[in-house]
Amino acid sequence: MRKHSELQRLDSIPGIDCVRAHIIAAIICSAGRFKNKHKLWAYAMLVKYRQDSDDKNYGLKAVLR
Repeated sequence: MRKHSELQRLDSIPGIDCVRAHIIAAIICSAGRFKNKHKLWAYAMLVKYRQDSDDKNYGLKAVLR
């Protein structure tokens, strides 16, 4: 993992270990395909998001794949 700076940066985030960093890197592949960082974070399962439909809140949902 010494050669891959992206994995080192992911591994430095609290709560993300070496295995999780590799999973996130494998899922994302290229960050440039996302419109903004918030969509990237949700896709990588790093944040929870609110699920709203027709003015009804269904609570916080985690993006799990």
